[in-house]
Amino acid sequence: MRTRNTDRDWQVFGQVDPYWAVAVKEEYHRSRLTEQALREFFASGASHVAAVFQIIRQYLDPKFQPASALDFGCGVGRLLVPLAQVCGTVVGVDVSPGMLQEARARCDALGLSHVRLLPSDDNLSAVQEKFDLVHSYIVLQHIPCERGVHILGRLLEVLHEGGVGALHFTYGHDGPPERSRYPRLKALVKAVGLYPVVRGLRQFGRSLRDRMRDGGQFQPYMQMNAYPLNDIFFRLQQAGIRRLHVEFSNHGGFVGLMLLFKKEAGDKYLL
Repeated sequence: MRTRNTDRDWQVFGQVDPYWAVAVKEEYHRSRLTEQALREFFASGASHVAAVFQIIRQYLDPKFQPASALDFGCGVGRLLVPLAQVCGTVVGVDVSPGMLQEARARCDALGLSHVRLLPSDDNLSAVQEKFDLVHSYIVLQHIPCERGVHILGRLLEVLHEGGVGALHFTYGHDGPPERSRYPRLKALVKAVGLYPVVRGLRQFGRSLRDRMRDGGQFQPYMQMNAYPLNDIFFRLQQAGIRRLHVEFSNHGGFVGLMLLFKKEAGDKYLL
């Protein structure tokens, strides 16, 4: 069963409503976007980056000052711009050409000529160097888990020894338990490993319904994915991460965590 192409969704979002797709608020719709809303949009990015640096310096490295940074899923540059204002080399990658175009315009307007913007894929094929900081926020949640865990592996590979990772994952929803009309059938489907197939069929049905409703035009869908934390922790430990700091998040009921960690040389455990 083919799963929905989330890259295509985000390519369309980048064309039709890039700022709203990054931070889902009514005032960020392209049709309503004002200069004041735009200032607030980028100010929220600056606040996020400042908080990330504060946490890193408090819990991981009090002298942290990265010379280079990678922002995975940089979008229109909400977090890329403040990173570029404190790092000498900054690379942003994204699957959406429309969003990269917006990010480039913003960086050019601010004179941030040291920012490079690259197309993204699951192997980070366009990324050829390593970085002191690898960052991604509210991005991987929109990518199917199997692909996202693979991307995590690549992000860890392009992180320098001594460098810091700051990566966000969603792992669940705090709403009421999902009710099923056929709980035994659902349990059986999960037990025999067919749940991904059923989920794919449901996503296909939604896509077909939306397409029929909108005259056959492709309609982007903002998919949310809950990641299995054991897979994430296994990848981190496999890459030599020995300790990490966690900050929990709750975005409209979707619960997640920001993992902040330092990639240190050697393989010694403290405990």
